[in-house]
Amino acid sequence: MNCAISVLQIFKVRVSAKQCLSKSFVRLTFSSERVKEMALYGPDQWIKLLFDNLTGERFAVPEKIDGYRYFQSLSKANRPRLRSYTLREFRPLQDEFDVDFVLHSGSNCASLWALEAAVGDQIYIRCHCAGSNRARAGFVWSPPKQVKQLLLVADETALPAALSIIDSLSKQSEKPLINAYFCVPNASDCLLSTTWPQLHIHWLVRDDKNTTELNTQMLAALDSLVLPISALKQHSQQSLDTTDKLWQLANSDTEDIFYAWVAGERTMVEGLRRLLLTTKQIDKKLISFMAYWRRGRAAQ
Repeated sequence: MNCAISVLQIFKVRVSAKQCLSKSFVRLTFSSERVKEMALYGPDQWIKLLFDNLTGERFAVPEKIDGYRYFQSLSKANRPRLRSYTLREFRPLQDEFDVDFVLHSGSNCASLWALEAAVGDQIYIRCHCAGSNRARAGFVWSPPKQVKQLLLVADETALPAALSIIDSLSKQSEKPLINAYFCVPNASDCLLSTTWPQLHIHWLVRDDKNTTELNTQMLAALDSLVLPISALKQHSQQSLDTTDKLWQLANSDTEDIFYAWVAGERTMVEGLRRLLLTTKQIDKKLISFMAYWRRGRAAQ
């Protein structure tokens, strides 16, 4: 498929390395000579992995047929299950990239696959094309150029993206002030590869706490956070529109100095959205809210 006119492509990758990062995270390195064709528009760039469909049929592209066109030709019932994952590390010159998987309990297809995966195993991915003449996509992170203060909030499913964002900011000559609040299942999951004086990480470890208790702790911690006056909505009261899919992206201006990125389980994101937009009256154009998944439902 011609990446100059297409946005997405599908091809097979091979597991070339596996590393246990903590009690809840495992990192898989994937390789393919086609990695160079993949786009990386932002530090939270995601791809989709293709798993067996609901009848257990494995996805396979016939020879000499374009993968994405073949995928589109299938009926929805016969299409593979898609699961989104962040490109935690992207090394196109080495034809490889890393993906960090959360090892959920239960029957999550991606988690089970990652747990059992071995070097040499193969899987198809769907990714955005580098060099496409279409609009950039597959990422959210887009702070204003003059940003001075950042707020990051993530549960374990969004932690790889959040840490990738922090890694990208660590390479800047002028680093912003960051307050980050990360909720993880276990103390061993407090993963961080870089630090600087203006980076303040607050880890909330779940252990035996229930979800409601941990969400309450998260809300209390953020309620006490001091934010810049320029981030406040100056004139009118903001309404909270309801939507089944909570995915609201920032639309900040170049001169804004504050930006927030909030991602994780829907209940957590809903509570934080209510707190930040109504209680603390932060202008919604400065915050991206992303409900990655919903408790009791498989992540899409």
